[in-house]
Amino acid sequence: MQPRFLIRRARPGDATLLARVHTDSWRDSHREIIPLDSLNQMTYESQERQWNVWLSPGSPELAYIAVDELGHIVGFALGGSSKTPDLGYEGELFGTYLQPTVQRTGLGRRLLHALSQSMDFYGFRSMMLWVLEDSAAVNFYRRNGGRIVERRSVRIGNRELPELCLGFDQLPLPRRFERITLGKGYCLDLVQATDKEAHVENFKDREIYERTLHIPWPYTISDAESYLAVVLGQRISHERDYTFVIREGSGVLVGGLGFSGAHLDTSHVAELSFWLARTHRGQGLGSRVVAAACELAERQYRMTRLSARVFKWNTPSQRVLEKNGFTLEGTLRKAVAKDGILHDEKIYARLARK
Repeated sequence: MQPRFLIRRARPGDATLLARVHTDSWRDSHREIIPLDSLNQMTYESQERQWNVWLSPGSPELAYIAVDELGHIVGFALGGSSKTPDLGYEGELFGTYLQPTVQRTGLGRRLLHALSQSMDFYGFRSMMLWVLEDSAAVNFYRRNGGRIVERRSVRIGNRELPELCLGFDQLPLPRRFERITLGKGYCLDLVQATDKEAHVENFKDREIYERTLHIPWPYTISDAESYLAVVLGQRISHERDYTFVIREGSGVLVGGLGFSGAHLDTSHVAELSFWLARTHRGQGLGSRVVAAACELAERQYRMTRLSARVFKWNTPSQRVLEKNGFTLEGTLRKAVAKDGILHDEKIYARLARK
C-alpha cells in the first residue's frame, strides 16, 4: 500500500524536527558532490537556529512540510521572494528535501505543488531556484517544468562547484483553474491573499450575515485572515479548488461561492453556498453564478447531487435556486439557531443532467 502523507504549512514548533530532516537530507543528497568536512559544517543546532528565523511571525518565507502517519516530518519545500530578481522571476524555491526512505513516492512533487499553490495565492506568477549541476535534483525540477536560464560557480570548502539556475516561467501547479466568465464583465475567480480587505468591507453589510450561517458579525481582519488560511489549506490538501470569488471587470471582489461536504475529492455530493454584495443583487448575477457552479460541479468535478440550505424567509435565494433546476426537498423546522432565534431551513437539491 502506498504510504499516506499530510501536507501542511510549517509552524514555529516544527523547527527542531525540520532542522534534522534538512541536515540529514542535505548530507545524503550531496555526499558525492560536496567535501565531507563541508557537509559536516551543517549541524542540527545551526539549522534549528535558521529554521526558527524562517518560521518566526512575519517571516516572508513560505514552508510546507510532509508528515507521515506516525506524525513524523519526512520532507519540506521552502521558498519566498527571489534573491536575484534581475533574472526576471518573482519567486524563488530554496529547496525541496526528503528523507531517503520516502524518495520516489511522489512526495517531492506534492511538496513542489504545495509551495507553488501558496506562491500563486500570494501573487507570485513565476519562480526560479539555484541547484548544484551535479545534483540528482536537477532532473526532478526539469521534469516539473524548470528550464536552465543561468550558470555560475559557487565555492564550497576548497572546491568551485558548478551551479544552475532553473526557471519556471509558470508555477508548477497541480491543476490550473481558468476564470469562468459570467457575462456583463463578471467572472468566477480564485481567492487570493489580496482579497482580505475586500471581505472585511463587503461583510459590513449585515444583510449578508443575516442570510448566511457561518459568517461572523462583526467581521474583522482577523476573521478574514483565518478564512484565507483555511482556503489556502484546502486548496493544497485537495489540489483542487472548491472556494471561489466573484469579481467584476476591474477585479473588485463582489461575491463568493463555495462547495462543502465530506470527502469532496471522492464523493458524488456537495453543498453549495453563495453570497453577493448588496449593489450587485437583483441584476440576474446570482442566477448566472449558480448556473456556473452547477456546470463546474457536474462537468469537471463529476458530482451527481448538489444541494443548498436556505433560511425559510430568504425568498430571493430560493428563486435563484429554482431558476437553476433545484427542487425543494423539504423544510427542517427550527433547525438553525442565529442570534438566539430558531429558524426553519429549506433544503434544495439538483441532480446532474445526463
